[in-house]
Amino acid sequence: MCGQPFALASFLEACISSYRHSGVRFVLRKKPAGKAVSQTAHQVEREYAVLAAIHKHNTRPTTSPESRVPVPQVFALCEDVDVIGTPFYIMEFLEGRIFTDMSMPGVPPEVRSEWCVIFFSLFRRLLSPYLPPLSRRPSRSSARPPL
Repeated sequence: MCGQPFALASFLEACISSYRHSGVRFVLRKKPAGKAVSQTAHQVEREYAVLAAIHKHNTRPTTSPESRVPVPQVFALCEDVDVIGTPFYIMEFLEGRIFTDMSMPGVPPEVRSEWCVIFFSLFRRLLSPYLPPLSRRPSRSSARPPL
């Protein structure tokens, strides 16, 4: 990969950069420049570990298609700050849109509704090992956890 030029397109305040190599696109995810808001903000090492674990789950032969959660494949984590000045990781580039305005301007309401259903379905998949199966009507005893 090294030794050949990359086409670089930066987005989201230079925290994520997209690179193209031999027709394949990759993403470099790094901590933003400057002081972090908190010690737990922008933990790219943690992001890498979570994405790697979900990808591993998705690729197990025993994982059913309905319990897979689409995530990019991560390729490498570099914690050596001498390389680019901060820890970073490289992952697969996935086509999509990034919304920073939750009202999703320019997206028709019916599409927003469909995307919300998909989002919550995927979120449910992430939590599925920890949640009981969904039922049409929760029983009174399972509706709220005791305080």
